[in-house]
Amino acid sequence: MNSEMGRGSVTALILRSLALLMSFVTVLFISRNFSAKELGVFTLVQSVLMIMISIGRFGMHQSMIKRVAVNKAKNNVIGIRKDYSNELFVSIGVSLLIVFAYLLVMPILGDRFLPDLQGSMYLFAIAGSVIILVWRDINVASLRGLKAISISVFLEQASVHLFTLIFLLVIYFAIEPEGAILNSYFLAILSAFLISQWFWYRESNKLDHTQGQADFSRRDLINLSFPMLLSSSLLMLNQWMDSLMLGYFLNEEEVGLYNVALRISNLVMIPLFAVNAVAAPKFAEDYSKDGRTSLQGTVSQASKMIFLLSIPLVVVLGIGGEFALSIFGEEYTASYLPLLILLIGQAVNVSAGSVMNLLQMTGYEKLGNRIVLASTVTNIVLNVLLIPLYGAIGAAIATSASLVMWNVLGIIYVWKKLKVRSFYWPFRS
Repeated sequence: MNSEMGRGSVTALILRSLALLMSFVTVLFISRNFSAKELGVFTLVQSVLMIMISIGRFGMHQSMIKRVAVNKAKNNVIGIRKDYSNELFVSIGVSLLIVFAYLLVMPILGDRFLPDLQGSMYLFAIAGSVIILVWRDINVASLRGLKAISISVFLEQASVHLFTLIFLLVIYFAIEPEGAILNSYFLAILSAFLISQWFWYRESNKLDHTQGQADFSRRDLINLSFPMLLSSSLLMLNQWMDSLMLGYFLNEEEVGLYNVALRISNLVMIPLFAVNAVAAPKFAEDYSKDGRTSLQGTVSQASKMIFLLSIPLVVVLGIGGEFALSIFGEEYTASYLPLLILLIGQAVNVSAGSVMNLLQMTGYEKLGNRIVLASTVTNIVLNVLLIPLYGAIGAAIATSASLVMWNVLGIIYVWKKLKVRSFYWPFRS
């Protein structure tokens, strides 16, 4: 277990680092060659898309990790393939409903939200991307459940960033700078989906299709996934709410300036995402086998790795944050105080360990939903109250407060329900 966790986490760490590097280079290129407003539009498009995807997936991407991991341990290949087709059917159906609602609502919000895109083909490109990315995420979750960690992390975390940068450079220098940002982004989404489909076809065909049986109905999958829908949607709202609120109350330029600080603070989460990519299916596997005993060992190892790799990043970014912001342009140094506030929240986040993944993979999805719901409501209320008064500083306070809230509650309830200590304390004897 230790060697598996270590090897998988190193691979995931490298790929997650590549993803953030590509994202940073992309944002750096945009900030140097386009206005802060154009960066803000790009951020808001991502925000709208990510929130719709989180609902459209219907929690199927999380339940698929769990189902595939459990079925793989039982050598139930028929169950894996049946679950895949059922989850894809439900998630695509829900996504179509979300797209329909989006196309109705966007013209109403146009005067206050993304007015420059009203009447353009980009609104329809966003709609199509919802379907494509939901399908990609089902493929990625299935690959992760099969423990194809490297390709699943690349497809989920790095592929869109890498392809966006490649297409952006080609379109900007060889074709036409106007519209290059969004055109590159949508082409990257399509490319990532096609590659994910090919890898799922390849990996699933390696299995013996005569083994096992379909022991989980579509209704069972919906019942399993629905609590995860709430959790993943609320987590996505927490992640993007500050940008959406800034775009609504202020303007795209403020969103662009704040987004750079947010991306820098997210560097702290590289180890968290990397370790979680490996730990999530192992949480489900350990808990299904013998409950708490082996689970505590996996959780302790994961938490220690996350803490020791993340906290030094918090210190470095806190000290050198103003310089890091200046790389994107002098105007971005105005976001230094929001960056420091965001780093405080991230420090608590990485110290708490994999609390939400742990609850989801051990049957406490509903409890996790209540925790994230409370933090999301807190986030929304604080954003509404603070952004009109303090702008980006208010958005950073709201984001960090909600992050601290859900992690502290997560630590408490993981211990109460599982008797597992999720956080790492370096001074514990």
